[in-house]
Amino acid sequence: IGIIIAGILTFAIYSFLYKDNPVYRMTEHLLIGLSIGYALVIFWQTTVIDLLLVPLFSDGRYILVIPFVLVLLMFSRFSKQTAWLSRIPIALMIGAGAGVAIPVLFLLFARYLG
Repeated sequence: IGIIIAGILTFAIYSFLYKDNPVYRMTEHLLIGLSIGYALVIFWQTTVIDLLLVPLFSDGRYILVIPFVLVLLMFSRFSKQTAWLSRIPIALMIGAGAGVAIPVLFLLFARYLG
């Protein structure tokens, strides 16, 4: 039955070649919704559960609280009252990037000029 559904949905996508129609739009929304849902489930399982929650609570690696709090601070951007809190993790990311990149640039300039 999966092959039949896949064939019908393929023809629905190809119906765009004739012109934009409601069948194509419905199939497009279905494809996008399923793709985003699948990606969110995979992200939740492989990143949040396996890399954060299991090591934090089972292994007792409490240092993982720091990145978790920084991620929560990034989501504070969506509220007008707490949007200023998102500047903290952004500043840390910019500072870490500069701390890694600037010494490498000095080494590259020293090799190029010397």
